[in-house]
Amino acid sequence: MNTKFLKSGLVLLLASAAFAIIVIFGFANQTNRKFVGNLVFEKSSEVFSDIGEIVIKTAADTVTLSVEDNLWRIKEADNYYANYGFIKELFDEINNSSFYRKQSNITENKFSKYDLNENGLSIRIFDKSGQLLNAIIVGKKTGNGLYRFAKLPDSPDVYLITGKYSFPQKLFSWIEQPLLEINENEVAAISINNDTFERPEIIIPFKQSGTEKTVRVDGLLKWFNYLPALNVASVQNFDTQSYPEQKTLKITSFAGLVVNINLYGNGEEYWINISLSSTTLPTTKISDYIKNNGFLYDGWYFQINPVVGKSIFNYSVM
Repeated sequence: MNTKFLKSGLVLLLASAAFAIIVIFGFANQTNRKFVGNLVFEKSSEVFSDIGEIVIKTAADTVTLSVEDNLWRIKEADNYYANYGFIKELFDEINNSSFYRKQSNITENKFSKYDLNENGLSIRIFDKSGQLLNAIIVGKKTGNGLYRFAKLPDSPDVYLITGKYSFPQKLFSWIEQPLLEINENEVAAISINNDTFERPEIIIPFKQSGTEKTVRVDGLLKWFNYLPALNVASVQNFDTQSYPEQKTLKITSFAGLVVNINLYGNGEEYWINISLSSTTLPTTKISDYIKNNGFLYDGWYFQINPVVGKSIFNYSVM
C-alpha cells in the first residue's frame, strides 16, 4: 500500500471531520444565539408609530392598552386614560430592552421557579391592523438584579434580558393616578352639602361661613391629599340613581382652583364625580391647570376605596 496516499487520505479525513464539527458547532451556536444582542421588541421598535394595541397580563389582572386621539387608554377601565408614567416606562422597554444571554440546562420545572408561567408578566404587542409584532413572558430578576428571566411564548428557550419591567400587578394602578392630590395648606374653603367652612389665611382656623364658630376639617381633607381610583366608568355606563347615598363637596384653594365633588354610595361601594372650575380671579397657573387636566374628569365616574368613601360620608365638622 502506498503510505503517501494513505497519509494524505487520513489528513483529508481528519480535516473533513474537523470542518464538520466546526460547522455543526457553529450552526448550533448560531441557533442558540439567535436572539442575543437583539431588541426584545425589535419588530415593535421598528414600526413604533404603527403600534395599535398592547396586552399586558399579570398573575392578577389583564390590561389592554390602545391609542385613541394620541392618548393611551385602558379597555378594562371603560377606555379611560392610562398612567403616563407606566406608559413611558413601557415604551422605554420596547425601545431598549435586549436579549443578554441564553440560559442553558433550563427544564420545564424551572419555569415556575422563575415565574415563566401564568405568574409571569406577559406582554403582547400588535400593530394597528391587529398583526402580532412581539410577545414575551418576563419572569423574576436574577440574583444580582441586573437582568430578568424571559422566554418567548412558543419556545422552551430561556433568556436573560435587560430592562426593569417594574409594572404593577393590579389594573387600577394603570389608571392615571391619583385622582386628587390636594395639599391641606392650600385650601381656603370647603363646602359640604349646604355648609361652607373657610379661612382667610393658612394660619387661621376654619370657621363656619357667617359665624365665628371654629371647626376642624383636617380629618376630612386628609383623604384628598392622595386619592386614588379603583375603577372608572364613563357617564354612559354609570347610573347615579343606583346610589341612594349622595353628598356634594367643593374645595377651593387660595390660588383660585375649585374642585367640585359628587359622592355616591351604595352599601360598601363608593364612587365620585369630579369637575374643575375657578374663582373669579384665578392665577394663570390655575387657569392652565384646568385647561390641561379638566378632560381627566369630564364625563367620568371613579370608584374609590370603601373605607375612604364611608369616612367622607360620615365625617362631621361639628
